[in-house]
Amino acid sequence: MNLNNRKEVAMKKGKLIVFEGIDGCGKSTILQEVKEALRSLGFPVVSTREPGGTNCPVAEEIRKILLYSPEPLYPETEMLLFAASRAQHTQKFILPKLQEGYIVLSDRYLWSSLAYQGVGRKLGIELVRIINTPAVKEVSPDIIFLFDVPASVAWKRTKKRIKKQKYDRFEKEGIRFQETLRGAYLELAHKNPKAVVVDATLPAGEVAKIVFKKILQLLPKTAEREYYQRR
Repeated sequence: MNLNNRKEVAMKKGKLIVFEGIDGCGKSTILQEVKEALRSLGFPVVSTREPGGTNCPVAEEIRKILLYSPEPLYPETEMLLFAASRAQHTQKFILPKLQEGYIVLSDRYLWSSLAYQGVGRKLGIELVRIINTPAVKEVSPDIIFLFDVPASVAWKRTKKRIKKQKYDRFEKEGIRFQETLRGAYLELAHKNPKAVVVDATLPAGEVAKIVFKKILQLLPKTAEREYYQRR
């Protein structure tokens, strides 16, 4: 089967659900809660992350450079490394899992590059989109959740989470950088009908419930789904 046919079959069988937002927005926590909830209802689901990716050692090595490089990275270098990691991740993990019929929950995907490098690093969204075109292989998420939260709130969460661990390169940029990214994300969401903006200042349980119900609307009706909706 050639790659194009494989891609078409994959997108028909599985679902790609992306979780996006600034550092400290809470998306990673909600992703894990939603993953367990879907599993409890019998849905085939896997999770992954960017930069890097589940069972993607090459992409994970690139992740180490992106987050903890011992020397400064030029914006262009950063953009290309993200694209390289994403290309490996998409072809090695995301596409095969979609082909097998899995619901793939991804902690970040293309939007992160559009926001962080396109706007945050001032390279331009269109340039970043073009550079990433071969990386994503025209894979389009079925839904993108944007966890929106003020940068000041997210920063407090980040400091509480990290404690004695070292900050990565992006966390070191501080509140002003994150607020710029927040604006970029909201602009992306405004232009994309597949985007769902979630108020991430709400309690985690409420956020998880909102996200879970939206995801269930994408999935085939099953006895388990009907049971959940009656609860």
